[in-house]
Order: sequence, then C-alpha cells, then structure tokens
Amino acid sequence: MAIVGKPAPLKVLHYMETNFGMTGVESFILQLTTAQQRAGLEPRITLEIASREELVQAEAKIGVEVVDFPPAVTSRLPLVGKLGRILNSVRRIRALCRELQGHQVLHLHSSGFVGLEALVAAALVRTPKVVVTHHMTVTIYRKYWSRLGSLTLWLQKQVADASVMPYAEAAQELVEVGLPAAKVHVVPYCIDEVRFAGQNVPPAEDEPLKLIMVARLHIGKGHDVLLDALSTLKQRGRAVKLVIVGRGDTRPAIEQQIAALGLESMVDLRQHVDHSEIPAMLRQSHVIVLPSFMEGETFPLSLLEGQLLGLPAIGSRWFGIPSIIEDGETGFIVAPKHAGELAEAIDKLVLDRALYLRMSEHARLRAHAHFTGKAVAATYAALYGSPAQLQLAVAAG
Repeated sequence: MAIVGKPAPLKVLHYMETNFGMTGVESFILQLTTAQQRAGLEPRITLEIASREELVQAEAKIGVEVVDFPPAVTSRLPLVGKLGRILNSVRRIRALCRELQGHQVLHLHSSGFVGLEALVAAALVRTPKVVVTHHMTVTIYRKYWSRLGSLTLWLQKQVADASVMPYAEAAQELVEVGLPAAKVHVVPYCIDEVRFAGQNVPPAEDEPLKLIMVARLHIGKGHDVLLDALSTLKQRGRAVKLVIVGRGDTRPAIEQQIAALGLESMVDLRQHVDHSEIPAMLRQSHVIVLPSFMEGETFPLSLLEGQLLGLPAIGSRWFGIPSIIEDGETGFIVAPKHAGELAEAIDKLVLDRALYLRMSEHARLRAHAHFTGKAVAATYAALYGSPAQLQLAVAAG
C-alpha cells in the first residue's frame, strides 16, 4: 500500500514593481507574509529595497527573505533611453525567472496596471498560480494610463488566475475594464492580530478623549482638516487631545497651523516611529482618525489597526474607507475636507460615553471577523490552491 506523503509547504513569491518607499502597501505585505508564514506557507519577497529598509528589517525578524531587485533604467537621451529600458526589462525578466524557480505562486502587487515583466516571467516559467493584488483603483490609474498599461492589462487577462481589490466598488472597476468577473475577487487588507492583540482602555469620566492619526505627513491626508475640527472643539471647551504620528513634507505647514490655531497644548506632533511601536500607542488612545482626501488612498491600514484594538474610527467618504468603517456602528464617515462634520463626529464620542463603548466593541468584533491576518491569509490560500493541487499542476506541466 502506497503511503502518501504530506505536501511540501506552498512557496509564494511576492513582487512589487513600483517603489514609493515604506508605505501602506509594504506594511500590508509585511502583515500578510507574517500570517502566511504562521499558517505554514513559505512566503518570499523580491523588490527594490532602497528606502524600504524598515520592511527588510521587519521581515528578517520573522525569517522571511527579501531579495533586492534590479531597478529600472532611465535616460534623457531618446535612443539610449529606449534601448536602455528594453535591455533593462530583459534583465529584470531573466532575474524574475530565476527567482520564480521552485515557487508555486507569484503574488504580484500592482499600483494600477504595472508588473508586465513579472507576468512575462510567470508565463515563461509556467508558474502554476498567478495572483495580482491591485493597490490603486482604476479611477485613479486612468490619468496615468499608457500603451504599456494596456499591454499589461491584456497579459494579466491571459496569465492571472485571480485579480484582487480590497473593496467591492474597486473590484467592479476591474470587471468594467475587461478582466473576467469570475477571476476578480474582493480581499481586504489585514492586520497581524498577534502584534495588535488586546484592547485599548476607554476614557475615564474626567479624562480627555485621546485621538490618534497615524499617516504620512502628506498633502491630502487631512491633517489640516483635523486641526481645524480640533480648533472648533477647543472653542466649545471640549476635553480632547490629539497625537499625530508620521513623517513627510507637510510637517512645517502642520506646525504652523498648530501655532496659528493655538493648539499646542492639545496636539502632540510626533516624529516618525517604527511600526513596531504603533500597537502600544494605539492601546493608549481612544479614537483613530483619518480624514483623507489624498489621491491614491485605497484602503488605509491605520483604520484597521485602530479598530482591531477597539478604537472607534472616523474617516472620510473616500474610496475604500467606507468599506472599513461601518457608519454609525464602528465609527463615523464624514465628507472629505469638511472640518465641521469631523468636529461633530468627534463631539458625539466626547459627549456620549455609552455610544463610545458600543462603537468600541463593534469596531473590535468586526475587525477580528474581517481584517485579521489569519482570515485574509486563508482567503488568499484558497485563491492560490492547495499544495497538492499545485504539485499536480507542476507535474502535468
């Protein structure tokens, strides 16, 4: 009688072409690979590591390898530039073919329709499963669309087994540009429920409501709107404190606005902190806020992190944010750029302790049901297929 051995762990290569530094996408990759490794998969990452040192260090702590990838080549000379791009693409495809050897899954992380070289490499190597997670909506990408984007979309139709968006409306846009509906899926971003374990402590009766905003200091994130809302609450005599965490080019403007509005005693503007410090900061806070109206905002992780720890969330009616916050149940959705609505939402939580406690519990329960690494990793594992199925596919190929 033949003994069937246990299938080898599923090997997944995560790849992202574009590089904007350590942003929410890289944080999501960290959360997902952590959950995948915990579930018995073997995730591996290849991307340009320049300005992503935080990701490399965090992955090293959990034993996930990050392989540096050749950067793109550009030149101002038309002929040299075109030839250089072609040669560099060939070089990158060959590098990806080498990296894909022995992997059953290519998980491509795409800002719009990019990653043509990865799709070509997957086709050449005949990678059993190709999954593309989009981190930019079609609505945003349209203004950057090019012939290369159209070619990438066409090849994605041929090669990808699954195309993913984190919320339903964005997924529908993929169908509208021609991706097969049966291969388009909604999978939200996730948070490591082990690192973000526990729950925050609700505000005491005589304690100020502690707001926290964790985001890059960047135009459109809504820091200015939140400070204007805080000024309104100050005029009403409300006991509110705000911690702002992040780094970026709008810090001088934020500092000037804090001084102009006389909010120095209410606002603690921190320098950038390591992502490992965020759970403790959230546990010491009461409400997570992100009034973003930034182009490219898709599914901000900070709102997931806060809710997982029981913080009611306040966010803007902007792209995927309404899919994260259940308005009136786990927090509030307000109009973008509307400091008045934002002030009213915060005020409700200041004045109504019963409402705060109810939203806190609902936020925690909903986040644990939908946004944990364990849940999201299981959904992706189903898209990848089982190790046994993929081994059969490799054998058949």
